Amino acid sequence: MITFNEINKHGIIELVREHKFELHKTIGLDSKYTFGIEIEFEKAPLDSLKNTGHWKLEDETVISKNTVSQTCGGELVSPILTDNPNSWLEIQAMCSELVNNGAVTSEYTGGHIHIGSQIIGSNPDNIRIFLKMWELFEREIYYFSYGYDDRARLGVDRYAKPVGKQLNRLRTSKTGYNRFTTFYCWMNYFRTHYTAKFEGVSFKNFRGCEMDEGNTIEIRCPNGTLNPIIWQNNVNFFTRLMLSCRADKVDEQLLDYLLFKKKSSDLCFENFNIPDIGQAVLFSNMIYDDEIEQLTFLKQCLKLFTEDEKNKNYSL
Repeated sequence: MITFNEINKHGIIELVREHKFELHKTIGLDSKYTFGIEIEFEKAPLDSLKNTGHWKLEDETVISKNTVSQTCGGELVSPILTDNPNSWLEIQAMCSELVNNGAVTSEYTGGHIHIGSQIIGSNPDNIRIFLKMWELFEREIYYFSYGYDDRARLGVDRYAKPVGKQLNRLRTSKTGYNRFTTFYCWMNYFRTHYTAKFEGVSFKNFRGCEMDEGNTIEIRCPNGTLNPIIWQNNVNFFTRLMLSCRADKVDEQLLDYLLFKKKSSDLCFENFNIPDIGQAVLFSNMIYDDEIEQLTFLKQCLKLFTEDEKNKNYSL
């Protein structure tokens, strides 16, 4: 694992910059965990996209432009996927289909991910740890989710609002997280206080271990992308984050200490464009067991892309 201090700061930067940012056959995720993606795009006419197979092509209220003869721009929604070579080949093929028909991303497009809630399950401890991790590292999560960009898309504070301040108020309230002793306590809370769809992470459809295709946690903060490598890195990061939120993997006392020391200004959205290298390295050490995955995360989080890598963004 990578360790950080001011002495080796520049060495870490060079190590990350030289790391190859490439698509892998799989990300090593257990096949029992599922995910789906929504690729938002502009410019490409929907009726020109002929090779989308069992993916669902839809117009999108904010993005689509309608004329008398056609609709340009929208979103391409995947079926339920698991981590196997065919899934990543499908995502690569869909991105190529969009690019070949003139699609681009812009300051208005997002890249939403639905992850089967079974990955966190019905253990109230996992839910609590996940929310603490999200509050502690929300700035790094958002900055990572911008992909190749160093800023959020327009409207992210409306359609994918940060929730760190909300979580901070909940955690530091009179009873804090002590009231959530069972899974059903969390479910009651989500139904009454955490039902908004337009948040960076949405528990609107969360139902724990239930085997239901609509039972997902939705990640809404990522910027739109037509690059399959970014999609793979995003899916890998958010699934690894959820898998890491278990009592036997995380030192919760350390989390509580770091949350106690966290500055309130770090929860302000206007500061999410300021990367903290030490914090990003700490975060990556908490969620990854593999150094290659850690370097890939840091490359995207710290925006240490080569010019050739940046040119694969297909953005306006």
